[in-house]
Amino acid sequence: MSTAKRVLSGTVAAWARIGVTMVSQILLVPIFLTYWDLETYGVWIAIQAFINILSTFDRGFNDYLEFEFLKIGAENKAEISALLYSAFGAMVVIGLAEFIIVLGLVFGANSTSWLFNTTSKTTSLTVCLAVVIQWGTWTLTNGVGMFTRLMSAFGHYHRMTWWGVLIAAVSSIAQIGPVVLGGGLIEASLMTAVVTIPLLALQLLSIIRILQREEIFYSRPALSVGIHRFGTSMLLSLRYFLDNFQQQGIRLFIAPVLGVVSLATFSTTRTSANVILQGLTTIAYPIMPEMMRFLHQRNQQKLEMTFDTIWFMVIAVLAPAIVVIQSVGGLLFHEWTRGKIEFNPLLFASLSLSVLVYGFAQVAMAVLKGNNLLKKQLILSLCASATLLGMLVALLPTLNLFGAGLALLAAESMSAFIAISIASKWLNQHQLHWPRRKSQLVIISLLITAVGLITMSSWTEYEWQIMLGTLLFLAVNTFNYWKAMANETTHAIQQTMGRYIKNVKGHTYNL
Repeated sequence: MSTAKRVLSGTVAAWARIGVTMVSQILLVPIFLTYWDLETYGVWIAIQAFINILSTFDRGFNDYLEFEFLKIGAENKAEISALLYSAFGAMVVIGLAEFIIVLGLVFGANSTSWLFNTTSKTTSLTVCLAVVIQWGTWTLTNGVGMFTRLMSAFGHYHRMTWWGVLIAAVSSIAQIGPVVLGGGLIEASLMTAVVTIPLLALQLLSIIRILQREEIFYSRPALSVGIHRFGTSMLLSLRYFLDNFQQQGIRLFIAPVLGVVSLATFSTTRTSANVILQGLTTIAYPIMPEMMRFLHQRNQQKLEMTFDTIWFMVIAVLAPAIVVIQSVGGLLFHEWTRGKIEFNPLLFASLSLSVLVYGFAQVAMAVLKGNNLLKKQLILSLCASATLLGMLVALLPTLNLFGAGLALLAAESMSAFIAISIASKWLNQHQLHWPRRKSQLVIISLLITAVGLITMSSWTEYEWQIMLGTLLFLAVNTFNYWKAMANETTHAIQQTMGRYIKNVKGHTYNL
């Protein structure tokens, strides 16, 4: 397969994975809430957050190894084989140690009663078994995942991504059967494992055939080398852990303080906002590699064009969409959750604003990531996590879920501020500059949206009038932004969106 075809296939697969995530998030919620009570659903979410947090260092290790495999190069087969099997040997040892730790955490000292806010002994035992089953499934997934990371070095990223799409889709569908048939946490976890493990085995067989074809043979593991590499990956894993804390760790705070029912409300409301985030990702994903290239070329004009494309989508598409969704969110949310979860407009507003701030800051984050400013990224993550933790302690007991939403918004805003400060300084040091005027217009749109969402949530009797006024102000600011862009940039945005729509149609047809 040619390079162009591999890149296209990998891009389509990445979009398909986003699509699977969006569809599963949207469709599974009403199914769970139809057949499970709210507390069971909340515990299910807490378990997944628990697994996600604990697995951060494993994922960081695998990502580190992928970068190392790419650096070594496909032609250095002996060196790749030595690193692969040494790292795998270390992963087996570390995996066993992690499994023992997980057993101690869930079965010892009544940890489930405070971690998952369960009181019944039967419920606690059920939770413990579900955690063990899901962690065991993750351990096997992680083991195969190390080999999939190697495939990128041999040009098989696209194939492994499609395997990921298949496994994600099938494992999501598998959860439906036990739930509909009256099963609980253990049955849903078991069914997910039953369908995932055979797929992992088939994927591993596919990888083994590629390894044989590429002449990557077994090499005796050097455990000390693997452990050393794991230690080296800890800096990357720590940054992942801090970033993941904002996504999943907050759930482990909400469950003990407010209960699993409140956790279910928070997570389901956040799912709605995450769908908007996935929409932003589908737009930004194809543009990011081009932005990286322009950064390294020190091409201010083309770099600014990529900035404009993403920012214009944020203020012209996402911001108005969020305002409209806020006005109809209550009705849609009631139907979607089968009336079991009450729509919290202030919570939804704060989560939606977090998504907008995140979208605004992506161009600055691209500067940091594209230049491997790892220490700067770690400092950013530390500050954002500290902000989130401090705001949670201060606001969660008094403002409940709205306090959690505000804490996330504050953390995202802190992250954006630091990222923009660092990116602006770096650009100035490398004969480039941060487009201040246009970034100020984006901030104005964010403020307009924030005022509109808060007033719509506070004065619901004037909701539609406020919505129309907010959309009008957003339109005026968007027009000002359009005028601030060069003609070449506006033309490029039109062409980019045209190609994007054409590609999406073509990809949908091919799938």
